[in-house]
Amino acid sequence: MSTMKITEDNRLRVVDFFQEHWGSSEMVISSGTYVCSELDGFIFEENNRILGLVTYVLHEKEVEVISLDSIVEGKGIGSHLMKEVERFVQQQGMSTISLVTTNDNLTSFSRSFPAL
Repeated sequence: MSTMKITEDNRLRVVDFFQEHWGSSEMVISSGTYVCSELDGFIFEENNRILGLVTYVLHEKEVEVISLDSIVEGKGIGSHLMKEVERFVQQQGMSTISLVTTNDNLTSFSRSFPAL
């Protein structure tokens, strides 16, 4: 397993990852519309296969996480990628990371509610 920055050398693999798992790399969130495959970020891979990635944008005093993906549950890939972002933020002399969460992972969670 290894983690690496997204660079021009591996950018096509990132494009392919978004295409395969999301159908597109365009994401619309409260702060704007982004093409995630064009953003900075980190890749988590094993045996030359991307298992997760995180993308972000730099704002004046913060880093905003735009996408965080892991295709293997329960291995801490998302946590590992977020730690990479934390290290990057510290290296930049910044102290704030922001992100918006969604409920795209509800397949791993179910709950019954009693009738009212």
